Amino acid sequence: MRLVWMPLAILMAAKPLIEPMLKEIRYRMHQSRKEQGLQRESRKLLHADFREAIILAGAENNVEVSDEPGARKPAGRGFSKP
Repeated sequence: MRLVWMPLAILMAAKPLIEPMLKEIRYRMHQSRKEQGLQRESRKLLHADFREAIILAGAENNVEVSDEPGARKPAGRGFSKP
C-alpha cells in the first residue's frame, strides 16, 4: 500500500467534516469501556452471591434434623448410616 501525502490545505478543509465523526467514535469507545467495567463489577457481585448461596446450602445440609435422641439423620454427605 502506498502512502499518499495530502496537501495541508485539503486536510484543513476536511477537518470540520472529520472532527464530529472522531468525537462520536471517542464517545462510543468511552461508553463501551464504561459498560464493560459495569458488567465486570456486576459479575463479581453475582459470583460472590453464588458462592455465598453454595456455602449456605452446604451448611444447611450439615444441620441436624431433630434434637430428639435416637432420631434418624438423613443419609447424605457428612452423615453415616445407622
